[in-house]
Amino acid sequence: MLFDSQGWLWVGTEDGLNRYDGYGFKVYRHDPKNPASLGSGYVLAIFEDSSVTLWAGTEGSGLNRLDQARGTFDHFRHDPADPDSLVDDRVQAILEDSKGRLWVGTYDGISRLDADRASLTTYSAGNSNRHGLASDVIWTLMEDSTGTVWVGSVDGLYRYVENDNRFLRYAHDPNDPGSLGGNWVTNIFEDSSGRIWIGTIRGPAGLNRWDPDESRFVRYAHDPTDPDSIGSTDVYMIVEDPGSTGTLWMGTRTAGLVRFDTASGTFCSYLHDPARPTSVSNDRVSTVVFDNTGTLWAGTYDAGLNRLHRRHDQWVHYTHDPSDSDSLPDGYVRSSAEDESGTLWIGTYDGGLARLGPDRDRFVAYQHDPDDPTSLSWNEVRNVYVDSTGTVWAATYYAGLNRLETRSGTFTRFVRDPTDITSLSDNRVMAVQEDGRGTLWVGTEDGLNRFDRSTETFHRYRHDPTDTSSLASNRIYAL
Repeated sequence: MLFDSQGWLWVGTEDGLNRYDGYGFKVYRHDPKNPASLGSGYVLAIFEDSSVTLWAGTEGSGLNRLDQARGTFDHFRHDPADPDSLVDDRVQAILEDSKGRLWVGTYDGISRLDADRASLTTYSAGNSNRHGLASDVIWTLMEDSTGTVWVGSVDGLYRYVENDNRFLRYAHDPNDPGSLGGNWVTNIFEDSSGRIWIGTIRGPAGLNRWDPDESRFVRYAHDPTDPDSIGSTDVYMIVEDPGSTGTLWMGTRTAGLVRFDTASGTFCSYLHDPARPTSVSNDRVSTVVFDNTGTLWAGTYDAGLNRLHRRHDQWVHYTHDPSDSDSLPDGYVRSSAEDESGTLWIGTYDGGLARLGPDRDRFVAYQHDPDDPTSLSWNEVRNVYVDSTGTVWAATYYAGLNRLETRSGTFTRFVRDPTDITSLSDNRVMAVQEDGRGTLWVGTEDGLNRFDRSTETFHRYRHDPTDTSSLASNRIYAL
């Protein structure tokens, strides 16, 4: 879903591109008899560029540019006979760089549209002799502060050289200590000093720093004999400490959370220690984030949430403990959101909704009670959303939408009523999003819903085979 610069809502579905102007939907579908129609009904990506042109990436029909005045599309598709055509028709991602060029990531390489959108350059393994791209599986894209585009793949790192219109490939070479430490690039990160860091997996060195002066990499590899070395060969995520310039934090596959002092070159690993209850809860750290107070949080694989207490260099665990009612109600966290007060709201798989206040000392659980109609309607919370008024919404997969009354701790439930067309269209709620006008939209497995706050009713938008202006598909997975 996209809210464009005009304030219009765009929704991509399995059966077309939909634009909502506040009164109704305009649906752009594929018409096999009209070559200027949308190339395919399955829309994977929507992007508005700096010239307010709308682009739609599809599954199987490439990139589509919409002429909104005429309601027609220009198509950019793969042509096996044209090496400069779109590299693949399965468009996953669209990025505009600082020069206004559009980079298109696909299942089979990269294509780039120039700023004038008149010419397209294809970069793929098939034309690697021309442009240097040897891998078709693109994992991540990044433009650094100098305007250089970097590409991470499962077969190395690429840096785009503007003057030569080529990608330089950096791959792991076991005989060259200045080569990339692994070929599977998971993360490309630029720190506040402009240094480029690369995270890799399945290689001898998980952290790499690009040295532009020497055109080589400085590897940071695990050394069992050196306690100050990095503790893992697999790095998933790299972030910089907002309160300490030059300090990086990394989530790893096997060595917990790693703190790196770039000035001294030393690492400190936070590992799980069963004998130390204040150690990190698991050695596989999948996500690392700093909240608005500068507090570090680490999410682990199947072992809950961790918060670092900096003064004591200890970790506070948020996991499910059946004997502690103040603990996280379930170890499987599905979603989370932070409100303006710094309170964290956490949706779990089977423990309902949890609230963690700014003091971060205890959880308050909101769970389903079959005997209390003001309780949470179901314990599987798929999505938590805090709107512009500070209202907390909890979306469940089987029992509709819930609005929390924070003062009383009770919920107002919004569920489907087969006899009431102003009720929610379906109880399997997948997404909640507020637009720029403050209107709340609810996506379900069976239609899109617009919430009227004054009447507390919903206006449904569903697919109607007899109405060409209806929603193209009833399954709304993201907003």
